[in-house]
Amino acid sequence: MPDRFDASPSDLLARLRDAHEVFGPIGLIGGAMFFVKDAAYRYVAMSPAIRAAIGLGEEESPLGRTDFDLFPPVIAESFRRNDRQVIEQGRTLLDEVHVVGTRGGVTKLTYSSKWPLRDRAGRIVGLVGINRPHESAAPAAAGDDIGRLMPAVERILHDHARRLVIADLARGCGLSPSHFMRLFRSRMGMTAHAFLERVRISQASDLLRTGGLPIAEVARRSGFYDHSSFVKRFRHHTGLTPLAYRKANRTRLAADLFTGTPPGP
Repeated sequence: MPDRFDASPSDLLARLRDAHEVFGPIGLIGGAMFFVKDAAYRYVAMSPAIRAAIGLGEEESPLGRTDFDLFPPVIAESFRRNDRQVIEQGRTLLDEVHVVGTRGGVTKLTYSSKWPLRDRAGRIVGLVGINRPHESAAPAAAGDDIGRLMPAVERILHDHARRLVIADLARGCGLSPSHFMRLFRSRMGMTAHAFLERVRISQASDLLRTGGLPIAEVARRSGFYDHSSFVKRFRHHTGLTPLAYRKANRTRLAADLFTGTPPGP
């Protein structure tokens, strides 16, 4: 386990072994967006490009906040799993695939690379990360697995509210259903069905946080056509029912406004 470090962003950067550990990797991937977290998984730096991509307002600061303050739990937990590998095990992760939801209700695919940050004594005090939206990646080569899966991924991202069938997704990629399912799981780290459900839960979370739609309408717009199934799956991913999730976020927003804290999503 790393030596936990609780301090300001400037203190963290001062303890780094070399300044290029923060900024050196950024130049390796063109068109990238970067961030820095401390060993408690709090943001201590975030580029304007990422702030814009996730929909943070000009008056809102991500500093001192974690992914659980900025994203739906299903997305935040996937980030945290990767962060633990970097901070607790000292691993470098390259082009991990993530689903990212924004406050505008848009769900996107991003590639994320992360490196551990060490102080002059060699202790891990945080991490630096670089994100690339999949649209910015170079055109996929014929043998690139992610490139072969992109027609299905993009259809899930854009049409998640519709009834989608694995055979149709596979056909759009030019693959047999069995080959498609194996390739999707090996490259995306989950089944196509799990990916679809994660996108739908992300969309539902955003609608519950930012609007006043009836729960049944939230379910329908997110791709769930059975209310009881929606409640069950939402609770599975977030630990709360949709109604409890909406109330919890409204309570947090009211508390933030009362204390002057920049509101969360």
